[in-house]
Amino acid sequence: MEIPATIRKKMSLQKEMEVAFEAKDALDWADLVKVIPVEDVKIDENGQYASLKYP
Repeated sequence: MEIPATIRKKMSLQKEMEVAFEAKDALDWADLVKVIPVEDVKIDENGQYASLKYP
């Protein structure tokens, strides 16, 4: 990915310079997974489940 020219000029970035980025507003994993519905599926001793009951 290329850094836009306006940002390169503002930061005086030159070719071959190394840059690092840090995300300040990273999403919290717990917030992401709490909206995923939980489904309780019973698996028998043979590793099978009732596909009609748990589609």
